[in-house]
Amino acid sequence: MTDSDLIAIGWQLGLFLRRAERFRHGIPFEADGRPLERASYGLLARVTEGPARLSALAADLSVDLSTVSRQVATLESTGLVRRTVDPTD
Repeated sequence: MTDSDLIAIGWQLGLFLRRAERFRHGIPFEADGRPLERASYGLLARVTEGPARLSALAADLSVDLSTVSRQVATLESTGLVRRTVDPTD
């Protein structure tokens, strides 16, 4: 691992911690008022980077497609994300 790899990891960890702290103070709730699952935070952080296919999200997060699909549906029900049609499909 190079110094630039360590710097990149540190930057990503800092970004995650800032976002987690911000969310801890009130934003993320499911439509029924329950707090989001812990796993949804990683997905939410990933989708802030821009649009992605469910299969790409699953690969990035090392989970299966059905898990990502369920988590995206939860985030969509809260209004935190929205699905769009890929124009290349």
